[in-house]
Amino acid sequence: GGSPVFTLSAGTYRVQVTWWNAIAEDTFEVQAGELTEKQISLNAGRIKLSAIPAEGADPLPQDVTFVITDANPDINGNYRHIVGNYGGSPVFTLSAGTYRVEIHWQNQVFEATFEVEAGETIDKRILLE
Repeated sequence: GGSPVFTLSAGTYRVQVTWWNAIAEDTFEVQAGELTEKQISLNAGRIKLSAIPAEGADPLPQDVTFVITDANPDINGNYRHIVGNYGGSPVFTLSAGTYRVEIHWQNQVFEATFEVEAGETIDKRILLE
């Protein structure tokens, strides 16, 4: 964690930073005999998801699964899996953007999309219909 320091030969490098399910990538150049400092913004936010079975109902406390995928399918119609969680009202840390969630409850699958905003924590209740 924190700010790692690496000793590298002169050249151009690519770095990938991962924090929970947020990922950022960048390139940087190292000069011989110099200290290169590089800040990388994760551009991440948090989303708290909960499923409600009816308008005005309390969120389902258990026996519900959330599966987060990319918002759009690939050319074969498949959605890239990002992360899953069982039960309750999970909180996910993700890169800013649009995502799709599959909610599995009582042998049914419900779908919804949601936005993650950098630096924000969003509470998203999804009505199962």
